[in-house]
Amino acid sequence: MKNLIKIALYAILLSTLFACDSEDESDEMSINFENESAYTFEDSSLDLNDTLRVKIEAETEKSSDPLIKFSITESINDAKPVTIINNKINTSKYEYIFEKVLSEGFESGDNVHYVFTISNKDGIIKQRKLNILIK
Repeated sequence: MKNLIKIALYAILLSTLFACDSEDESDEMSINFENESAYTFEDSSLDLNDTLRVKIEAETEKSSDPLIKFSITESINDAKPVTIINNKINTSKYEYIFEKVLSEGFESGDNVHYVFTISNKDGIIKQRKLNILIK
């Protein structure tokens, strides 16, 4: 009878442990576009030869698990994305101002897709996306 009670208690303990939600580490990180008039912070249309300006602010809540990488990829008209920025970092807060003149390599009517990515030392990533239509 004692063994049956021990088995039941272990079963209850194990089911309780596995029923708990595991913490989602990506919720501890954030990446945002600065919402100021000088910067693009949402999908937009820009003229050919305009300068795209995006201010990115990223952070993690845990200084023991810092951000270690920041990257930007660019894809024109659904082509394979190309990494245009790939920075190694080691911080809990990161700010970056991305500026690019939309001239060489671009044409009127192009749809340009940018992906801004941060990752921490555990390999967890967080992304923001931005689409620019060139007029």
